[in-house]
Amino acid sequence: MLKRSILFTWLALDGYSMYAAAEDVNELNKKITQDINGSLNIGQTNNASVSFDGNKINIKDYFSIATCGGISSNCTKPDLQAEANINSATVGASMTIIGDAAKGVLTIDSEGKLYTQQLWVSGNDNDINSKGKDDSNGTLFIKNKSTVYVVSSQNDSPFNVDLISWNDDIITKGNNITGDTVGKGDLILGKTGSGVIEVKDSSKLDISHDLIVSTGVDGAPNEKASTINIDSKSNVTVNGDMRGGVSAAGKLSLKMDKTSNMDVKGNVSVGIGEDSDISVSMYDESSMKVGGDFKIATGNNSKAALAINGSELSVNGSSSIGSGNGSTTTANLTNGATISGTKDIKIADGDNTHVEMTINDSLLTAGDALSIGSGYKSEVIMTGNKSTLTSNGELFAAKGN
Repeated sequence: MLKRSILFTWLALDGYSMYAAAEDVNELNKKITQDINGSLNIGQTNNASVSFDGNKINIKDYFSIATCGGISSNCTKPDLQAEANINSATVGASMTIIGDAAKGVLTIDSEGKLYTQQLWVSGNDNDINSKGKDDSNGTLFIKNKSTVYVVSSQNDSPFNVDLISWNDDIITKGNNITGDTVGKGDLILGKTGSGVIEVKDSSKLDISHDLIVSTGVDGAPNEKASTINIDSKSNVTVNGDMRGGVSAAGKLSLKMDKTSNMDVKGNVSVGIGEDSDISVSMYDESSMKVGGDFKIATGNNSKAALAINGSELSVNGSSSIGSGNGSTTTANLTNGATISGTKDIKIADGDNTHVEMTINDSLLTAGDALSIGSGYKSEVIMTGNKSTLTSNGELFAAKGN
């Protein structure tokens, strides 16, 4: 539940700075010009919008957009919409929530910056025991050389010597994701509803810990898709793992285009539940680097779609793509695309799998075994030319009976 405070202002003796202890905004076109020594909640009861222009604003507790009163299952206005625009400003907050039971949009533009210890895009754990579905719809736009930092501490931000100290209690309590606890430095995309992150125009998203996608809750999977688009020389860095929830039906679309990059320092494990649907698309000299293992759509009856055009996927570990029983996998490598792994690469390795793979003028290389459709009653349709498949171990294709 979002914390509520009595609204008042405090006049600081040094420099005569003015602070608002908490502010609920339920109106359009509100300008935020002062620090908030509490929470800034935009769109609790009515449609609302705010802007931060050219200022440095610090928020002690929650920076929430379209949270409809703070309890998802109690929201009576699922059509509520709210947005916030950080235009050239620098904003800091202990926790940021975009769209919980309603539609929220946060735009960081024109070299704006957001620093926050935890970031939720579509959904939040304020209603952890609810198994019902809601209308969460959160969108994060980062554009025109702007940056979002999901930091592990206020000390890692420009607000490290600020008079307002971020509230750590709201980070460390009650954040349960299908049995796992999230903490400082985590970005959670699509716990419920449709979450979208778009990074473009030489912008950057830097996550100090884990990126957690399409989680759902135990007994109530999120059946709506999450989306990550990285475009136009932009970069996303995940200093921990990129992981999904253990609940079924995880859906994610990840796209990189126009010399954009994603760097995951740890493991990638997304779509491990049954009926997952994961697509990864890379175009125009983009790249994805994984410091550990790479596993997508490994649950039974899952769908995996991989399209790499003139781009590179590099894995410093093992790879498993569409390897659940009954899975369907499509893979297209074209125009000098490269998939490389330091260990084994398994594509559609489960029983009763179906693989359609096209490799044209591209490279697929494994540091250990390379296996494509090797389970019982698996079907592999492979076409291509001017391409190279290499393995330092065994190489299997349609090996199953």
